[in-house]
Amino acid sequence: MLATLLLAPLLISLCAAAARTSTGIALETALLVAAPTCGMLLVMACRTWGTSALPSQRITYKALGIALLCLLPFFIVPSYGFVNVGTADGGNHVRLYQSFISSTPNAYHGFVGFYALIFLFQRTLGVFPELALLIALGYTMFVLTWMITLWGLTKRVPVVYVIALNLISIVPTVLVLQTNGFYPQIYGLSILILYLILGDRPLPPKTIVPLSLLGAGLLRYSYGLTMADIFLAGSTYLLLRRKVLSSLLLLALGVYAVTRLLPIITIPGEFTPIHTANLIIAMILLLLGTKERQRLPMLLVSSSLAVWLTLGITVGFGHYYVEKYPMGLCLVAGVITLQGFASANATTKALLAGSLLFLSAAIFPYTSNAVDIARGRFVNPEVDLKLIHEIRGFLNSNNESLRVFLGSKWSRTNMVNAIFDREYSYQEFQSGTFPSQRGCVFFDATDGIVRRLKKDRMPELSRAIDALLRAPHTRITYDAPWSEGGILAIGIVCDASHNGPQH
Repeated sequence: MLATLLLAPLLISLCAAAARTSTGIALETALLVAAPTCGMLLVMACRTWGTSALPSQRITYKALGIALLCLLPFFIVPSYGFVNVGTADGGNHVRLYQSFISSTPNAYHGFVGFYALIFLFQRTLGVFPELALLIALGYTMFVLTWMITLWGLTKRVPVVYVIALNLISIVPTVLVLQTNGFYPQIYGLSILILYLILGDRPLPPKTIVPLSLLGAGLLRYSYGLTMADIFLAGSTYLLLRRKVLSSLLLLALGVYAVTRLLPIITIPGEFTPIHTANLIIAMILLLLGTKERQRLPMLLVSSSLAVWLTLGITVGFGHYYVEKYPMGLCLVAGVITLQGFASANATTKALLAGSLLFLSAAIFPYTSNAVDIARGRFVNPEVDLKLIHEIRGFLNSNNESLRVFLGSKWSRTNMVNAIFDREYSYQEFQSGTFPSQRGCVFFDATDGIVRRLKKDRMPELSRAIDALLRAPHTRITYDAPWSEGGILAIGIVCDASHNGPQH
């Protein structure tokens, strides 16, 4: 029952996202339509596959315990556990969430399932009004579904192995997804997990085509990088059973899904050859060490690796979305590696151990980041509860409203503005433009932060903050253990005549 309650919000949010994106209806209406529809789907699934399609209650509770044990060292209370390593993605997705629920049904190429999930929490969990905490709940949904699946696929594996794999491979990778603000990718992997739960059992060939269509259809509204993988895995599965026509159908759909990815793979990133080599070696060892190669999870990893390599060779491994692809591979491969320890012979276990070793090397930078987070050595909390408390206190005591908050990093800037129900685009932030409504401008006034803004080559934003510093302003300082010196300063300008740059 508990597993069903955890998985149901994922299905409801996906259906609601699909309805709003395809028809443009209000998200509230889409959720009202999606809830009974998904309820019927869950009942049909349980009748078709039986209750064994979902983990047992005992496995669910163990999964929750392991998840908490592995993640507790990384939960930073003053920021709801949210830290950021300096990227803009977290702020971008807060902004896209605001756009999706208000004006743009097809925001972020239609990969809007995560935004629908956050809105579902916002409407049903009124005790949590903070947007930051709602996003934290969405992020936690991934961790819980992943752990439930991990336990469901590895029931015969000793607990110590599960903990070790999480601390070495899974938790660091999940943390780097969060610290970079890759929330839709985390959500998309959750949907992939639902597919893995079904794919861990032998399936008759006649169910593969509809299951693949359903899986890819759901992924369409979660995250685009994994769309092709289900089609290609299903195609290989059918080909091994000599169902040629059905296999060709799914192959064609898989190739089409890959071509649909190409228009969005345009952002440059970084390519680290040694980590790529480690990942490829790990996958080869994994293929050699797994006896049950015809199972869908193994084929899913193989097809993902093939898609990633194809995209890398075609458009370049340094592209941003190609660079992000291996993160999902590491997680799925980790589960299958652990699964093999349950029944493999000594030779196979040695190959799997080698695979896990290379996999750990491939994600070592993520592990390093995770250790820094656990030690409290992070630069930029995405959610700063003390900052929010100081802003609210000033506004309430002075009967003022917030015009905008200008922070040193976009992710924190937009999270604060969103919490106060302000929509603020990255272009406005970069140019230091103030929204048109009246109210108080809050800004980072710490000397080191101002210098960093200038170093980060944001001249317009630097000039806007310099102008605010020269204007009559109130300054508040508060303790911030993650900052240099342990103290941050907020500047406040409420003079209506100080309008700043306008649109």
